[in-house]
Amino acid sequence: MRVENIYPVYHAIQDREHHVQKVYEELQLVFFNKSQSEKNGSLLVKEQVVHIKKGKK
Repeated sequence: MRVENIYPVYHAIQDREHHVQKVYEELQLVFFNKSQSEKNGSLLVKEQVVHIKKGKK
């Protein structure tokens, strides 16, 4: 095969790899943010329980 024939295939593979990497990074952010919000939510619930036990609201 000539180089001119390989380049479009190589370029398409690079584009696909770049796209997959972007999607992977976005998914990591989504799951990180989800776990952070769950941690923050559980902290807020614990904080509210402490305030209720102390008689504050």
